[in-house]
Amino acid sequence: MSDKEILGYLELIRHELTDAYHTTPTDLDAFYSVDTARDLVDELTANLKNESGDCNEEVTLDEVMNTSPTLTKLL
Repeated sequence: MSDKEILGYLELIRHELTDAYHTTPTDLDAFYSVDTARDLVDELTANLKNESGDCNEEVTLDEVMNTSPTLTKLL
């Protein structure tokens, strides 16, 4: 799969997360989870486009999971 195809999927995922955010009943945990997932999609998109501040830095799964405890529950 090419970077362009991955970026296309990430864009679709971000749109779905935005829809989920706006259709979720008033539940702060759900809002937090969706917002965190959107941030992670945006970060991954920026990394694929080489738009992040430090593209050479390797990020481990542990680092990602530590920034999103709610995502840990989903996995």
